[in-house]
Amino acid sequence: MNSKPSELESAGSGVGNSRGVLRNALLDCTNLFVQLDGAPQPRPANNSLTVESLAPGLSVMIAKACVVYIVLLACGAHLLIAAPREDPLLIPDSDEGLPGAGPLRRSDWFRGVWRKRRGSWLEKTAEQKGSIVFLGDSITQGWRDDFGGAFAPLKVVNRGISGDTSRGLLVRLKEDVLALDPKAVVLMIGANDLAEKAAGEVVFGNVKLIIERLRKHAPEMPIVLCETFPCAPDNYRPVAEIRKINALYREAYRDDSQVTLVETYALFAGSDGASLSKYLPDRVHPNAAGYTQWARALRPVFTRLGLGEVRPGKGPESP
Repeated sequence: MNSKPSELESAGSGVGNSRGVLRNALLDCTNLFVQLDGAPQPRPANNSLTVESLAPGLSVMIAKACVVYIVLLACGAHLLIAAPREDPLLIPDSDEGLPGAGPLRRSDWFRGVWRKRRGSWLEKTAEQKGSIVFLGDSITQGWRDDFGGAFAPLKVVNRGISGDTSRGLLVRLKEDVLALDPKAVVLMIGANDLAEKAAGEVVFGNVKLIIERLRKHAPEMPIVLCETFPCAPDNYRPVAEIRKINALYREAYRDDSQVTLVETYALFAGSDGASLSKYLPDRVHPNAAGYTQWARALRPVFTRLGLGEVRPGKGPESP
């Protein structure tokens, strides 16, 4: 068996890093000085290496290595050494190739919350198909104790993640929402975008993309868009930017047959545009009275959209 370095290089080129390691190992064998009778014997002058010129043990080893290499090639060794598939439930490490614009949080705390909640939902996908899906951030996630009961007997699921942004919703839309083939989607977002200094136009742009994807998935499915809630002006969330988001919503969806805009801003805002502490004690997140207000605004919308008559009480829920 005569094997020149160029032939070995050709056999392994373009196959991947792991194959390259094997190829280089074989090439290194051709550069060895074989020990015969205690004295080094260089490679023949014609730059070829024959099995007969090697010590018996080494020749057998090279022959076996070549056989293994050929078998791996024939069996598609790239399947064994391919890079692991990226987990779709993890936050991407880079913005490159992601949809939308604006901030996507990546702190250790947020990565943990994101993965834990999304992983728990994955196990319930089959049983929660056809639900009304609430999509949002901590304001949505925080609706726990009476969430299902507020809309009984309708089947509702909570897909809020504390700390999330409008871009985060867009990134996780496929697995967390579309996979459920929802009966309807309720969307409310924006506070964390503004806390990260994103402009109102960025929030609106991402929400617009979310709605476009929902339309494409289910052209007849009702989409309930809630105005961004008010916050305290000193909470890194300017009143002017919140009002801008909601004005853009009204302009875009006022006469949209598939999107129903719910005026939730006025439910919680004082005359100065800041949030009312009796409903949002920390000026961002609702208390029980705040969630009651939100539910009261949504129930007649659900009935009007034909999602079913709501009779508040104990009902199916997903925290």
